[in-house]
Amino acid sequence: MKRLRIIIMLLLFSNLTIKAQLNPIKNLYFQVISYEFGNSNCPQFNCNNFTWERPDTSFTDTLIGYNIYKDNIFYKFTIDTNASCPGYCPCSYLDFYDNLPFWLSVKAVYNSDSITSIAEDSIFIDNFVTNIKEIKKNKILLIKNPVKLGDNISILFSNIKSNKGIIQIISQKGEIIKEYSIENTFNNIVNISTNKLSHGIYYINFISKENNLSTKLMIE
Repeated sequence: MKRLRIIIMLLLFSNLTIKAQLNPIKNLYFQVISYEFGNSNCPQFNCNNFTWERPDTSFTDTLIGYNIYKDNIFYKFTIDTNASCPGYCPCSYLDFYDNLPFWLSVKAVYNSDSITSIAEDSIFIDNFVTNIKEIKKNKILLIKNPVKLGDNISILFSNIKSNKGIIQIISQKGEIIKEYSIENTFNNIVNISTNKLSHGIYYINFISKENNLSTKLMIE
């Protein structure tokens, strides 16, 4: 009898532990896309590409969607892994840039009682793209370098025309720490959080069919 009680307690503890560790979303990513003034499909006349990846599979919990937060205040729920305004179809997020600045985060929502995961990533949204001066040489530029741990890595694509590409953050040992697929790079800005990075030097690579560019990043 005593042995049975111990087994039941262990099972209950194991279940509570699993419930307390709901898998969070991965690779939060935000890109500001500057479009011609007057595009009614873009919030504040700037479109954006805001995406994340599904969390790891959970055998005990059912993923039903995602809660988006501004400054930890609920903004919207979605079943998609993006909340983007691409500029070529009606956008559900035309109020996205209201009440700047704010921290943006996403939590995975599970089960019929809508319990949520933690938010491991967050990105600071402080402004939108205006009056980017075109630089003749195509390159990727860091708007701020060095960057403090906890702040955004903000990357400007200067005079780079590419429909699709990959951004990689690589350690000094050559390990790929983060990797993102991106679109619409011409004179646009990508914001990436420094979550899962540490103090030190990294390399940022941009790889596309037309380009293979790199720059050095320091995190203080």
